Amino acid sequence: MVAFWKDVASKAPHHSRASWMKFWRRHKHELNRTEEDDPLPQPPEKKMRYSRSDDVLLAKYFYTKPEGTSDKVFQAFGRLHPHHPWKGWQEHHRIHKAKIDHLIHKLANGENIDVDESTSSTEC
Repeated sequence: MVAFWKDVASKAPHHSRASWMKFWRRHKHELNRTEEDDPLPQPPEKKMRYSRSDDVLLAKYFYTKPEGTSDKVFQAFGRLHPHHPWKGWQEHHRIHKAKIDHLIHKLANGENIDVDESTSSTEC
C-alpha cells in the first residue's frame, strides 16, 4: 500500500506521501459512501469553541462504550450534538483524550462531572 502512496506523491509532488495518506484517512468517509449509509450530519452554522461541557458530553457518551468504527461513532455523536461538526468532535476527542478519559474514570467511580453554568464557557 505504501508503494501506491509513493506513486501518488511522485505524480502529484505538491504533497508528500504522508500528506496524501493523511488526506485519504481524513476524507475516505466522503468518497466511500454506500446507499445504506446514514446521511452525514450537517455542519453547524458558525464555529464555536469547545468547552468543558463538551468534554463532559464526550465522557458521558464514551462511558456507554458505543459500538462501531471511529467515523460511525462520531457521526452518531454529531447527530446528537450538532453544535460542532462530527469531524471536529473526533479531532477534539483525539487531542483531549487524556482529559476525557479522566472524566470517564470519574463517572465510573460515581463522581458527578456535570458542569455548573458559570464554568461551562471555559475554553479548552
